[in-house]
Amino acid sequence: MSVEEIVENPTKGVTGKTVQLLRTLGVTRWTQMQEDAMDKLYLEGKENSKDGLICASTGSGKTYAFLMPVLMRFLLRSDDEDKEDKTKVKAIAVLPTRELAQQVFEKAKGLFEEANGINVCLCVGGVRSHEKDAEDIIKRKPKLVVGTPGRMLELKKLNVLDLSKIEVQILDEIDRLLDGGFENDVLDVLRPPGSCQTICATATARGTRTGGAYVPPFKLAQMMRETNDKTSVEYQRMSWDALKKSINGLVNKVNASNVQHVVPELFQENLIRGRGLFARSVMKSQMASPQFSGVFAALVAVVNTKFPEIGELIAKRCVLQFRRAYKRNDKPVCVAATRFLAALINQQVRCSMDDAMRRGARDVTEDEL
Repeated sequence: MSVEEIVENPTKGVTGKTVQLLRTLGVTRWTQMQEDAMDKLYLEGKENSKDGLICASTGSGKTYAFLMPVLMRFLLRSDDEDKEDKTKVKAIAVLPTRELAQQVFEKAKGLFEEANGINVCLCVGGVRSHEKDAEDIIKRKPKLVVGTPGRMLELKKLNVLDLSKIEVQILDEIDRLLDGGFENDVLDVLRPPGSCQTICATATARGTRTGGAYVPPFKLAQMMRETNDKTSVEYQRMSWDALKKSINGLVNKVNASNVQHVVPELFQENLIRGRGLFARSVMKSQMASPQFSGVFAALVAVVNTKFPEIGELIAKRCVLQFRRAYKRNDKPVCVAATRFLAALINQQVRCSMDDAMRRGARDVTEDEL
């Protein structure tokens, strides 16, 4: 189906400006997956709209697949419905990282705000303070809010983000949300099942690698309690999964405003055993958000005061990452690694940095890491 055909169908409610915007973005036809999403995730009348899971590979158009049904819902709203609770948020999109939230926000802003005059707000940590986000929500009164679970929960607790009238809640990259230690924040943000439509999207139908299926935290804790032998392979595997999830969750939610609160929680974890997990998580997060290199470097600097071997490990891995990227002519990775190294030096992670740079990481092998 071409994008023009949705205008000819009055039950879709999509405006010509929306189609024009989509065409400028290079979207001229819907894929079969997008057509199915629009037909099945939006049925005339909100009572008939069903929960859904969109499983499609990266770059296949998942974002439009879950945004368009929400847009149709808003555009087909009657005048009476529109006047009722006009200032309330009607839909939220929750994503695991700032970058993903920013990407979805840019597309939503074009579809909703620029083409149809429906306000959209972005709420993510690390970019600006929660006071600025709160001021933006109060001033603009958005119908759709896109953000990360930590910042949304923070605004909800401040009674700025009122989610009592939510009609649609979207969980994009649901596997990463559940695998990154965000479960508690996500559950605190979402409305109970059945109270509104829930749309989940993922690039894979599988969750974490616990036997090939996602195991909720409460179930994992129960399984660990039932395993009496702490020396058994099963217990060690479950405790490792729990440690990995906890460290990833803490690193993923750190930003300039909450780093002092994250550090005490981080020190409560077994960082000696999980030093490799911490190093991998920090470098992965920094690579995804190079503009926040200073925040991650500050976190490493504090940990380095207690565990210098962790700072050394991260420095070695960062140098090795740069050398590998340089050999394959990967400029973005080289730039990100250089920014992280500079931020580590600024945070005076010196002993490990000097050693790693002096050696040039020539004697750093994968086995050592």
